[in-house]
Amino acid sequence: MYKGDISIEDMLADIANNPQNCVLVDVRTAAEWQQTGIADVACDVKPITVVSVPERALMPDYTPTLINTVAADKTVYFMCRSGVRSQLAAAIATQNHIPESYNVLEGMQGWLARALPTKPISPENTP
Repeated sequence: MYKGDISIEDMLADIANNPQNCVLVDVRTAAEWQQTGIADVACDVKPITVVSVPERALMPDYTPTLINTVAADKTVYFMCRSGVRSQLAAAIATQNHIPESYNVLEGMQGWLARALPTKPISPENTP
């Protein structure tokens, strides 16, 4: 299905070793991005909503936006609030020829619990 789950610490180590080859895709909603900001990491961060809330329906533009935003040869880390939506997003990415797709365990909840840096959402980091 997808490459697998990865801890926040392992993701950060991977990014530190090769920041040019990594992309973090934040699949939360716009309201969630506004509330907490997005992870501030040393690679591209792309906010792309995967599932509508509270309907829990796949966003119709998710797959085309992902394919047009993320190069298939990158290592892609998917993050949501807790790790459920990002697992779905990583599976969809793998089905669409992005083989190095990981689900970030604990999501933004884990990120914030570790007091890791965030940055506000801006036009520069939206697809």
